[in-house]
Amino acid sequence: MRYLMFVVSVVLVVSALNVRPSLADAENDYLVGLHYFQAQGETDTDAKAFAHLQRASDNGHVKAQFKLGEMYLLGRGTEKDYGQAFSWWRRAATAGNATAQYR
Repeated sequence: MRYLMFVVSVVLVVSALNVRPSLADAENDYLVGLHYFQAQGETDTDAKAFAHLQRASDNGHVKAQFKLGEMYLLGRGTEKDYGQAFSWWRRAATAGNATAQYR
């Protein structure tokens, strides 16, 4: 719960700074998706995590692209798809994500 409060605070601060909406939205989606990805004992969190990380990835969020590849690899929130996992890791690696460069 504290983490979600933190995410909301970050969104409010970013909005106050008048940052480009697509960057702020991507960061927000990444943080919320990460929260759902790490959640335990709640129902339907994988599907929610996948949806938020997909949106962040589509908006160019590099960490979200890496995490989305992991979700495809594990089949969390979606069907296992090694091709999609590799594709998202390649995008993240091309954008400079060091961890993805070693996958």
